[in-house]
Amino acid sequence: MKRILIAVQHGDGLARPTLGKLAVLGRQKGTELELYCAIDAPVTSVSLGGSAGRRMRQQVMTRIERTVLDSLDQLAEAPALRAVAVRTAVNWDYPAHEAIVRRALAIKADMIVIETHHHARAARLMLSNTDWELIRHCPLPLLLMKPIANWQRSRNILASIDPFHSRAKPAALDKQILRSGMKFAAQLGGKLHMLHNLVPMQQFMPVGLGQPVPLGEDGGLTERQRDRAARALRRIAKATGLPSSRCHLTEGDIAANITKVALANSVAVTVMGAVSRSAIRRIFVGNTAEQLFDLLQTDVLVVKPGNFVSGIREQPSPAY
Repeated sequence: MKRILIAVQHGDGLARPTLGKLAVLGRQKGTELELYCAIDAPVTSVSLGGSAGRRMRQQVMTRIERTVLDSLDQLAEAPALRAVAVRTAVNWDYPAHEAIVRRALAIKADMIVIETHHHARAARLMLSNTDWELIRHCPLPLLLMKPIANWQRSRNILASIDPFHSRAKPAALDKQILRSGMKFAAQLGGKLHMLHNLVPMQQFMPVGLGQPVPLGEDGGLTERQRDRAARALRRIAKATGLPSSRCHLTEGDIAANITKVALANSVAVTVMGAVSRSAIRRIFVGNTAEQLFDLLQTDVLVVKPGNFVSGIREQPSPAY
């Protein structure tokens, strides 16, 4: 990964653990980090019309842009990043998630990084609207970085795959997850682990437009299902060169199982796939994902299948 875009929220800095992890990302020769901020607050001048109003508006925008760029430059000069190639960039564009993707594609970035935040009152991870929109629409690997423990001790990667595609994932997505996992493990100097979680079939009853209500398991898992899953995992491990000690087959609650495997194997980043879903299924999967992100003590790398099309416009709105 030679070029990595770090999206910095307007008015926010980056936590010290995040800066330390960025230093690890940028340590390889030839890797460049870009601290980028999209200013997505429209500026208008109603006191003056004509050319005078336009000049005033431009002056205000220039001052804001300079202030934001100064704050990014200060971040780039943080002690943790002194040995890393870092540049900064600011522009006016909206909405923020589209601006981030546009910038990443413009500079040919290999990955986007965004720092997630915990809600102060609930002490839970609350993904922002920008986070969710990037998860849904970003065509590049997206690293959701938590401002918690650094990667000094934990640098292994856990790739969560689904070889039977029981959750409607395209077959190519597992390959993309593993490729991204291997590439990221090399970037961090860690080892790749692989996990497949078996979930007993459940029956669901839809309730209005809300989250479906589970009615209970439909027979559970059989030994035949477990054996079939184990064979599939061994086949994938052989193809990717992973030893059996780094292949994990679990069953039941996926959030609890990924958390357990991650803690037991010093995992720094969990790699997961994301695909588009219908409205009701997206509500259900989204709630599960936020619970998982909250429980995991790792960062999360979200990848899309290679044929994913984001639908984000190449050019920003004419208003900017």
